[in-house]
Amino acid sequence: MVHDRFYRMIEQVVARQIETFGIAVVIDIHSYNHRRDGAGQAPADPSGNPDIDVGLTELDRVRFRPLAQALMHRLREVPVRGNAPDVRANVRYPDGGHFPKWLHARFGSQVCAITLEYKKMFMDEWSATADIVALEALRAGLLHALDGIREHLK
Repeated sequence: MVHDRFYRMIEQVVARQIETFGIAVVIDIHSYNHRRDGAGQAPADPSGNPDIDVGLTELDRVRFRPLAQALMHRLREVPVRGNAPDVRANVRYPDGGHFPKWLHARFGSQVCAITLEYKKMFMDEWSATADIVALEALRAGLLHALDGIREHLK
C-alpha cells in the first residue's frame, strides 16, 4: 500500500515537472555497506566499490550524457578526508534497479533518472557511528554537483 502511494505521488510530481519545464531530473540517493565481513575485517575491494556509484542505466544517453558527465565530474571536485571521491558509473548495480526503470518506462526521454549509491565511508557500518566531517563533505559535493548540472537542463 505504501509502495503504491509512493509511485502515484512520484508520478504526479514528475508529470508536473515535465508539464512545467519539459523535463524532470530525479536523483535517487542510497548508501551501501562495504565492510560486510565484520567490524574487524578489511573493507571490500575498492575496484568493485566506488565511493559513489552513479547509476546511469535508464536514461537517454544522447540527451543526458553532458548532464551525467558534469554531475560525475563535479562529485569528484569536493574532497572527502583529503581525497577526491572515486566516482564511477554502473559498477555495483549494473541493472539499475526497479525505480529508474519504472521512471524511464513511464516518461521516456522526458525524465533523467540517476541513482547515487554512496559507499558508507561516512560512518562505521557496525557501530552506526557517523563521521560528520566526511558526511558534510559528501553533502557539499552533492550540492556542488547539482548546482553544476543546471546548464544541461534542456
